[in-house]
Amino acid sequence: MSRVTAVPLNVQVKAARLAAGFTQRRAAEQFGCSQGFIHQLEDGTARILPRRLGDLLAIYGQRLVLVNAAAADELSGTFLALRAQWEARRRAHEARVESADLPAARDMAIESTLAQVVQELDQALDALGVRGG
Repeated sequence: MSRVTAVPLNVQVKAARLAAGFTQRRAAEQFGCSQGFIHQLEDGTARILPRRLGDLLAIYGQRLVLVNAAAADELSGTFLALRAQWEARRRAHEARVESADLPAARDMAIESTLAQVVQELDQALDALGVRGG
C-alpha cells in the first residue's frame, strides 16, 4: 500500500486559491479579511479555525475534508480493493460482450457505469495521493 504524503495545509490553501483564479486581494475581499491575513495563512504564520477555513475554501469552490494519516491509509486500502473489484467487473463485462450479442444500448450503459465507478475511485485515490491503476 502506498503511503500518503502530507502536504502542509498552507500549501493546500494557496493551491486552492490559485486553482480558483483568485488573487490574495480578491480572496480577502470575498472572505472579509485583510490581504495580509491571506498572505500569512498561505505562508503558514497565521492560524485559522477549521470552520473558518471551510468558509474560505468554499469561496474557492472547495470543501474542507479532515482526514488523519491512519484514516487515509484505511481509505486508500478500501478504495484500492474496490477499484480492483470494479475493474475486474469491467473486464469480465468486456469478455461477455465479445462472446455474446447484447443489445448495443444496454452494453453501452453497462460499460459507461463500470467506467464511471472506476474513474470515481481513481479520483478518490488521487485525492489521497495514491495511484489506483
